Amino acid sequence: MWSPSFAKKLLGYLLEPLAQELERRAGKVEFATTKSSLKTKPCSPRTWILILMLGALTGCETFSNLQRGTAPTVPAEQVQQKYQSAVEAMTLGEYESARVILEELVEAHPGLATPYVNLGIIADQQGDSERAMGWYQKALEVDASQPEALNQLGILYRQKGQLNKALETYRKALAANDGLPQIHYNLGILYDLYLGDYTQAVYHYERYQDLTGAQNARVLQWIQDLKRRSR
Repeated sequence: MWSPSFAKKLLGYLLEPLAQELERRAGKVEFATTKSSLKTKPCSPRTWILILMLGALTGCETFSNLQRGTAPTVPAEQVQQKYQSAVEAMTLGEYESARVILEELVEAHPGLATPYVNLGIIADQQGDSERAMGWYQKALEVDASQPEALNQLGILYRQKGQLNKALETYRKALAANDGLPQIHYNLGILYDLYLGDYTQAVYHYERYQDLTGAQNARVLQWIQDLKRRSR
């Protein structure tokens, strides 16, 4: 099981893709409760900060429903609180409690990818890799470039020995967001231990070190060993 500090860091990485997902959908409609009150202006910076902090739904995310003339049935604040409860449960290792909350959220708000990713992480932590893969694929149906869904899916492919699919999936994750350190870390492992491409392994381990801002002693040792072997 992940430590709480590692889980918090991973969940933090999920917030940036969520904000990017929302930004692609915004610039069109401001939150409103009726179709007649629709406005064609983007969400305010304050709203984006709120999204980034809570990693949850705001009115911006419901604009497609509003365009169809359907008003949200649950206030955005309540949805935010519910999602935050799931995040907090995950960081404490209370995966079953988080799963119940997240499944309720995706049923009510199926148009966001990130909750599906969290459900996949929970299933994986509970030892159900097939169910985890299903959740990640569901996230990718919503957003084909969701980087953490691609990253986690790549891990599962590697574990199944499907190395070409793992590489392809990691590359897609990197194309979606090359600033996520865990993608570089996983690519480093794939190139190092499975594909025998030490040059690429060193590159991705070093990118991981740069992006985390901390010199992980273990990764640094791997880099030094690979450089010696490559001489």
